[in-house]
Amino acid sequence: MKSLLFVLVVTLSFFLPAKGVAAPKWVRRLSAAAVCGAAALDLATTSYGIAHGGHELNSNFINNRGNVQWGQMIGVNVAMCGTAIALSEFRRTPEKVAIAANGAFTVTKALAVTHNLSAMGSLK
Repeated sequence: MKSLLFVLVVTLSFFLPAKGVAAPKWVRRLSAAAVCGAAALDLATTSYGIAHGGHELNSNFINNRGNVQWGQMIGVNVAMCGTAIALSEFRRTPEKVAIAANGAFTVTKALAVTHNLSAMGSLK
């Protein structure tokens, strides 16, 4: 998974425009779609892990009794996806900023998914 992430980041970096040249619209939109996909995959792997005996380690997403706060978790991921779409579609956001921010969001979520998948391997 980490090597796939590396290949994705390197591939997208080739599409970053040179100074003064605009990136194609599809690169911005692909980066926003990657954020939304990674957020959905993070939720799916978290849900699967918890259903099979795992525990949420992020204290922001559990209550005093240790129960997962799904609404809060879904809300954060939807907000991250919405922010990525807004960054890629608002014309006042520079191309490189939108692509870099979406790339950072994607890497953050991909690392969470990688952690979830490795934790699921230890549950079996």
